[in-house]
Amino acid sequence: MHVLKGLRYGERLVIISVQCFYVMRLRIVAFVGLLVVASMGAQAQGMFEISPFYGYRWGGDFETADGQSLGLQGGKAYGLSLDYSASPELKFEMLWSRQESSVDLNELGGLSHLGVTMDEFQLGGVLETVYGRLHPYITGLLGASLFGPDDSDSEVRFSLSLGGGVKFFLFRNLAFRADIRGFCTVVESDSALISHGGVTLVRFSGSTMWQGEVSGGITLAF
Repeated sequence: MHVLKGLRYGERLVIISVQCFYVMRLRIVAFVGLLVVASMGAQAQGMFEISPFYGYRWGGDFETADGQSLGLQGGKAYGLSLDYSASPELKFEMLWSRQESSVDLNELGGLSHLGVTMDEFQLGGVLETVYGRLHPYITGLLGASLFGPDDSDSEVRFSLSLGGGVKFFLFRNLAFRADIRGFCTVVESDSALISHGGVTLVRFSGSTMWQGEVSGGITLAF
């Protein structure tokens, strides 16, 4: 302001106009930057999906130490999948699926009934096709199966799954989904699954164990 006092009115007006111009330019640049950030955020929508689900899983064969055939009882299954869209057709998926089941031991080793929890942790790809609101897809995943018998040590085995399903989008970011999936767990027939008092009661049967799962849920995209 002291500098302006020594100047004529016209010179003061020019300097003030230049200052206002620079201030407005900074505000415009800041505003444009905000628009760019907002645009990038809008374009990012739909890149991630989270899908809680609930369903039913069946299958799974075991045998007792003396060769008697046993099987997991079919039961409820629930879990969560997280997807990242590398392209409109290709996605990467992380899956967690849990089954709460049991084995009827027929008084084997003094036990009649034993609860078993099975968790599937897998990673893989999803190939998805878009037909308007309808999005059919197929999946292929690899990972591990965690067997958790009650009062016994947990066992971890390599596993894979193949499946397919369909999503129906009610809105851009919300869809109903239904899928069917087959799990294959690689095991060793002579390895113990359930031990009691240091004695093997139940072991895996064969070199692979197969299970099927059907489920339904929702998908939230963001």
